[in-house]
Amino acid sequence: MESTALNEDWNVLLSMFPSNWRQLATDTNAMVRKLRSFPDEESILRVLFLHLANGYSLRETITRAKFAGIADVSDVALLKRLQCSESWLKELSLCLLRERGTLCNIPTEIKSVQMRLVDGTYVKEPGKTGSQWRIHYSLKLPDLQCDYFKLTENEGEHTGESFKQFPAQKGDCIIGDRGYSTAQGITHLNKKGAYSLVRVNTSSLVLYSAADKKFDLLKAVAGLKEEFCVGQWNIMISEDGKHFINGRVCVIRKSNIAAEKAIKKLKEKASKKQKNMLSCLAFPQKKL
Repeated sequence: MESTALNEDWNVLLSMFPSNWRQLATDTNAMVRKLRSFPDEESILRVLFLHLANGYSLRETITRAKFAGIADVSDVALLKRLQCSESWLKELSLCLLRERGTLCNIPTEIKSVQMRLVDGTYVKEPGKTGSQWRIHYSLKLPDLQCDYFKLTENEGEHTGESFKQFPAQKGDCIIGDRGYSTAQGITHLNKKGAYSLVRVNTSSLVLYSAADKKFDLLKAVAGLKEEFCVGQWNIMISEDGKHFINGRVCVIRKSNIAAEKAIKKLKEKASKKQKNMLSCLAFPQKKL
């Protein structure tokens, strides 16, 4: 029964792949090595996903693949297969993004701007007592080419997620999630002549409508009554309260279903911490 369920899940995932995924394996030289102990291209892709998506070690991956009846290979063979499949996996990702319209041609007027995605994640050395590290990396758009990475300890000073972890130059537009939403990081990029595009974290980033006047974001978004309503406001941020950087905050109201899920999650979080739900919001409670 478990094997049947696994096969069904894989078939669903496989149906989402680009129609030419097999041909891409040949075009990107992923098949330059003979199949050897792999039955076909599908089994290769399945074992690679087992390793990459679940974070299993090479040895754990081949053990699971063997017991699942997918392939019986050595960890060295899997490593070599992974190395020659880099371009294949990258092209699969790009094809999926193109199909969904995520990757578009960059308008001529901003061709001088280099769009870069940044993020961070943990990596752990093998074994129960293996040390844990944090890797900071940057990908260029639209080709998703890694142009920078940095390894730090996972705790301590200068190890957290921040735009300050990355080199930047004039014309770069650095895109980050809410972990990068700090005045210090944005100021760092501004001094380099770079732009920033970041998901706002209202608990760490103070917005101003004018010098010495804070912008009331909660009051502003309260006017967006219908789902998918869009709003935008000119704001400023400051690292020291003296020097301000001009910016813009853009908001889209969630769908009713997404809003219900978010409220449910907040209630569960509040219940777990035995707190009022409003105290779990990012907005300062005094504004509610």
